[in-house]
Amino acid sequence: PSALEAEQEAAVQRILSDGSWKISIPGATATNRDVSMLRPRQWMNDETITFYMTMINERSKKAAAERTAAKTPADRKKWGAFYRVHCFNSYFWAKLDTEGYQSVSRWTRRIDVFAQDLILIPCNLGNSHWTCAAINFRRKRVEYYDSMGGRNGRVVAALKDYLRRELKDKKKEGTVDVVPEEFGEYYGGEKSPQQRNGYDCGVFVCSTLEQLSRRDPHYPFDEDPEEEDEDEDSWEDDEGDDLGFNGHGNGGTAPSFSSGYQWNFSQDDMPYMRRRIIYEISQKGLLD
Repeated sequence: PSALEAEQEAAVQRILSDGSWKISIPGATATNRDVSMLRPRQWMNDETITFYMTMINERSKKAAAERTAAKTPADRKKWGAFYRVHCFNSYFWAKLDTEGYQSVSRWTRRIDVFAQDLILIPCNLGNSHWTCAAINFRRKRVEYYDSMGGRNGRVVAALKDYLRRELKDKKKEGTVDVVPEEFGEYYGGEKSPQQRNGYDCGVFVCSTLEQLSRRDPHYPFDEDPEEEDEDEDSWEDDEGDDLGFNGHGNGGTAPSFSSGYQWNFSQDDMPYMRRRIIYEISQKGLLD
């Protein structure tokens, strides 16, 4: 869609006009001031991005529970549309970058990083630009996405080191099939959606990580990350370039960008996405 439904838009307008508006979920709080940063030409702040990451986490948890309880193929297909993911909040990268692994080692005391398909990380670069990264266990690589086309090897190297330290800190040797030293690197660059201004980067981060958390619902969910279909054709465009988005599990070849699958947003969608995120925050959950 290019716009919210009339009732949804009315709710957004009420929120923006109510200076006392505030909402909380476990792990995140947003106020009128925070969501007002989603007005046109504003830079999203930490609170709204953290709220959005928390909603992705909650959807992932719900999907896992619903898959377990699913009794029909339709339900399995519906809830198989989402990966097992954990999104760190907007402060994780800054903490890891400036203070090192020990400063964030306790952040996962209740989370098994290695049981996830992906770990998703919003990155605030010097309070001047939002980018994002993913530790992709299915593809065994660290991915970096920048809506201004940048490549940041420092972020990728730090996340590889984080993975190595997390493994040593949380797991006994040989208990998981993860070798951080063998993880590759992927830079989305200009293959991922790109902004055409200086203020939409936070919205691009939310949209990018939300899409990375989902799979193509036309393909069955594979419970075992180690059994990911490695058909390279499904990962390449017409020129053989790796596209970095996994839209499938076992049971078929995923459509590549060249055969119909593509990122589901662009710069043109940013006005809508800003209003949509406000509405989703107000509902404490992501729209379908």
